[in-house]
Amino acid sequence: MPSKVAVITGASRGIGRAVALGLAEDGYHVVLLSRDQKALNRVVKTIKNKNGKAKAFVLDVSNAAKVKSIITDIKKKFKRIDVLFNNAGILRKGSVDLADDEMEKLIKINLLGAMYVAKYVAAFMKKQKSGYIINLSSMSGQRGFPKLGCYTASKFGLVGFNQCLYKELISYGIKVTSICPSFVATDMASQLDFPMKKMIQPKDIVETIRYLLNIGKNAAINNINIECSAFVEMQNER
Repeated sequence: MPSKVAVITGASRGIGRAVALGLAEDGYHVVLLSRDQKALNRVVKTIKNKNGKAKAFVLDVSNAAKVKSIITDIKKKFKRIDVLFNNAGILRKGSVDLADDEMEKLIKINLLGAMYVAKYVAAFMKKQKSGYIINLSSMSGQRGFPKLGCYTASKFGLVGFNQCLYKELISYGIKVTSICPSFVATDMASQLDFPMKKMIQPKDIVETIRYLLNIGKNAAINNINIECSAFVEMQNER
């Protein structure tokens, strides 16, 4: 039986890279998507050095036509997509004070990009009557924080989109879950005013995905929240 196939966006660094390495260890043929060719090549090399299977495609998820083309190529090459980890995203501080072009970029990548990828992957999964779509949202997808208005809007939108897909695709044998972590120790989170050493680790997201992929076929989980224990304590003290 051929290896199961996992498609991972934003796979060149941070959470995406960690998930790619983890799923490759678990025997998945991982398909890595990112805008950074050199970084993608490094991840592929690391996986293959550990006897894993990986293939990389350069993709800007905010380009709908390119998303459609790449997903079509993946379908033709692998004949199956078992898992989509919709992870690509950026962080920009600002609400009404964020520049117009940065607002647009944030929404295009974090929300529309995830929707484009899910759209074309879901169409294929519906035909194969199976699959798992995991959308990486954020704690900011459930509550607002000062100076993160536009980022929060993108992540709220993704949670709403996820909730709809969760209900729409279940009858096709497709599970859909959003993961909403608080601060995760990646380069993107380094601009936040919170100690990196107290943040959730990328490996915690990997283990969450492993849990989701190993629950029984009759169990469906809409959303998982993961919070930093130190952040919860800090909130309790206020």
